[in-house]
Amino acid sequence: MADDATTLKNLLIMSTISPLAHVDPTAVIGENVTIHPFAFISKNTEIGDGTIIYPHVSILTGTRIGKNVKIYNGAIIGAEPQDFRWKGEPGLHLHW
Repeated sequence: MADDATTLKNLLIMSTISPLAHVDPTAVIGENVTIHPFAFISKNTEIGDGTIIYPHVSILTGTRIGKNVKIYNGAIIGAEPQDFRWKGEPGLHLHW
């Protein structure tokens, strides 16, 4: 396996990552990924090819993101939701 400096160099050739974003060295970033400023990519995550991560997004430990996904400002992915339904209304929890 390549060292972190080589991995980061290869990653920057294929993807655009803001210097103001935090990407853990264990994260696997696909080709043509864009990561905007102030995004946080935690350890042991995977971001698929062509994905765009907008500012202030947090991708938490162990999360896997598919190809060509757009995750918009302020989203937190990989955390437990606040609630699965509204006040007594039926809800649906989707499993992908």
